[in-house]
Amino acid sequence: MSEMEKLRKHFDSAEGQVADGVPFVHSVPSAISEHQHVEEELREAKESLANFFEHAVLGMYRSSIDGQPLMLNPALCKMAGYASFEAVVQEYQQRPKEDLEINPTYSRERFRREINENGHVVGLESPWTKPNGEVVMLRECAWVVRDAAGAPKYYEGIFEDITERKRMEKALLESQQQYEDLAATIRVGTYILRSKSDGARAFEYVSPRMATILGSSPESLLQDVQSVNRIIHPEDLDSFLVANQQSFQQHGPFNWHGRAIVAGTLRWLHFESTPKLLPDGEILWHGFVVDITEGKILEAEKAALLAQNHQLKKSESLGRMASSIAHHFNNKLQAVLGNLELINALPKGADPARFLAMAKKGAEKAAEVSRSMLIYLGQTTLKREPCRLADCCKDALPLLQQALPSSLTLEMNFPTQSPIVEANAEQLQQLLTNLLSNAGEAMEDRQGTVRLTLRACSANEIATAHRFPYAWQPDQPSYACLEVADSGGGMAEADLDKIFDPFFSTKFVGRGLGLAVVLGIVQAHGGAITVTSRLGHGSAFRVYFPVVVEAVSDLPENNHSELQPEAAVSGGTLMLIDDDPMVLESTKVMVEMLGFNVLTALDGVAALQVFRQHQAAIRLVITDLTMPRLDGWSTLAALRQLEPNLPVILASGHDKAHALEGAHAEQPQAFLSKPYGIEQLREALRQVIVGE
Repeated sequence: MSEMEKLRKHFDSAEGQVADGVPFVHSVPSAISEHQHVEEELREAKESLANFFEHAVLGMYRSSIDGQPLMLNPALCKMAGYASFEAVVQEYQQRPKEDLEINPTYSRERFRREINENGHVVGLESPWTKPNGEVVMLRECAWVVRDAAGAPKYYEGIFEDITERKRMEKALLESQQQYEDLAATIRVGTYILRSKSDGARAFEYVSPRMATILGSSPESLLQDVQSVNRIIHPEDLDSFLVANQQSFQQHGPFNWHGRAIVAGTLRWLHFESTPKLLPDGEILWHGFVVDITEGKILEAEKAALLAQNHQLKKSESLGRMASSIAHHFNNKLQAVLGNLELINALPKGADPARFLAMAKKGAEKAAEVSRSMLIYLGQTTLKREPCRLADCCKDALPLLQQALPSSLTLEMNFPTQSPIVEANAEQLQQLLTNLLSNAGEAMEDRQGTVRLTLRACSANEIATAHRFPYAWQPDQPSYACLEVADSGGGMAEADLDKIFDPFFSTKFVGRGLGLAVVLGIVQAHGGAITVTSRLGHGSAFRVYFPVVVEAVSDLPENNHSELQPEAAVSGGTLMLIDDDPMVLESTKVMVEMLGFNVLTALDGVAALQVFRQHQAAIRLVITDLTMPRLDGWSTLAALRQLEPNLPVILASGHDKAHALEGAHAEQPQAFLSKPYGIEQLREALRQVIVGE
């Protein structure tokens, strides 16, 4: 039996009870008074029913068939906005006879229809206007009480105040509508995905925008979550699935972007979602998807413009470099050719030594330009050892002071505990010399001070503005900062990105390779350099070297190995290989001057033929690296197949580290860096012969 039926039974079984002056039931059967125990039970039932009626939270009523209120409990009086049942009766009695409705906003049309057809009304929702004008929403359930003959006697019913519920439902609907309107208008598609404990996944919500982005409909996506996989580009599908699976397994965020084929068109999509673990073990993923195709196109266009701009700058730099190299080499060659011409013009018996020395010096200067260019290109990887940076600077102090004009003072500020870096002392000295020379030129013979400062710093202290190389990023926690600052005229902002280009100068074109060499040395040491400058306020160059992480308590002293006794390098036959006839001829003469018989070949193929003819006589081989038909490495390998223990010297215009890089089955006994003189040649031959 339902609670409603129980309540009706109570209403029908009691009569004449008054609760707080309110008539409760009409009469009590006279037969009950004959039995005392029945009277007690009836009394208890009446009290229970009265208490229930009085204190119930729901509103309860009884009314006549024509709508006159017969009983209202306090809860219903309060809902209707009246202080008591009497106030309700008074309000009803004041209305015209033809108006039996106690409240104009409360419609009885559905009530009458349903109660006439069914004998009851369930869930009738209607607005109710209180006397103070406040409108509330009430939900009513009512039924007909009939007499013994089946004729309607009165109505009974229950009211529930659903105003707050309706307000919340309205707010929820409005919020949902606002969300759906927003989801339909923004460019981001949103979704809710449920992952069940058995691994099954399905969308619970898909915004219209998301369906549009994926070229589908919300209904299709709700029915088939796998349809997303089918639009992912085949080349990107693996990464999508891996990212998806990792996210589900780890209950972590999902973040992926890649290509998709949407309606036959290539698109770029970005997915993101965040998981929410539910008590039952299932997971809700709230996520979004964005079409980033336009952004990718803009990125590509930007990259193309940057590449084009870089190429233009590179072409400008290469043009300046080519012009300046030609200028420098022509100057040096003028010194060589001019002095050689003077030798030809000397009278018989005159000493040509002075002019030969100047010609040699001009050639050496030209070689310096080549070496500087190799340093700038990072092709001079010399051996680096741990060293205290302050000690390296102090050791080079005499040479550093020579790099400055006498009008300038060098001021040094070094910490007590010097940072330890892995460096090549010779290149550090060249770097400092070039930076101080640049500072001296910036001071333009004025009185002043150039400051050399050394300190330790963290990676995040290194500025990114005007930092070179451009692509450099710190990969160590600590760095040593070596700063050279001057109070000269400074540089314009537009020039700061060009100053490390070879031969660039703010004074005139073709100045030199000083700062370009500095950048090359910095790159070779895995560091970076920054520059700050303002016109009229001087410049500051800061070089950053990675600090050696391991503590170095005692650095090894320079251990000079005992000199080997001078070995005779003369005697025997030597084969010389070079594709340049002039180099071949001049080197042949130098080797002959050192006491060797010389066989020559213009490339590796010819050299193998010569070697097969004179294999028994040939003591060692000097071969060039870059040659047509068969280069130096291939020639070396072929010769070693014929004679496994054959000593070979490799010669090249490249730096040694660059020339010998890579994996090669056969290695030379020595290396000659072009251009070389007779002393360098003698030392290489001695090194090979001593090792025999």
